[in-house]
Amino acid sequence: MELLLGTIRTANVALTIPKLQERVNLAKGKIEKILEFLLLVSPAPIQKTPAGYVLNPVRWQMPVDRIERITNLRRGELERMQVYMGSQHCLMQFLAEELNDPDAGPCGKCVNCAGLLLPEDYPEDLAQAAVEFLDRQENPIQPRKRWPPGLADPEMHGNIVAAQQAQEGRALCR
Repeated sequence: MELLLGTIRTANVALTIPKLQERVNLAKGKIEKILEFLLLVSPAPIQKTPAGYVLNPVRWQMPVDRIERITNLRRGELERMQVYMGSQHCLMQFLAEELNDPDAGPCGKCVNCAGLLLPEDYPEDLAQAAVEFLDRQENPIQPRKRWPPGLADPEMHGNIVAAQQAQEGRALCR
């Protein structure tokens, strides 16, 4: 965040997201999230203009206490999810209690109330057929058709010539 703000601060012109990508080593999605955050805080340290993003003349500091509060809240949520995953009691009751439902009680339908829903044994030939099916599944990976922004070589911009494109790849199902 500080890197992005510093980059906008030192620029003499408004910067678009591609221009920011050229100047900082961050993914486009990350830059967009940081800019969205900076536009929502009050007072906003940046503003979006038709030409791009510029710095606002305000004193702004990172809201460390707010970030810590949100981080602690998310950690607490993660802990509760882990408790849920390891629970031997009714899962629906657990969720209802987490949502402060005064009528929370066992559902009789979840895996913990009803027991295993699927049999643990299976025919060996069915398992072998499933393995063979998964081995035959391929997912094509399309080659990049455009050069990423910000490459040092001026020849590497816009569309990639067909002769320089990578071949289509394959991702296996497993």
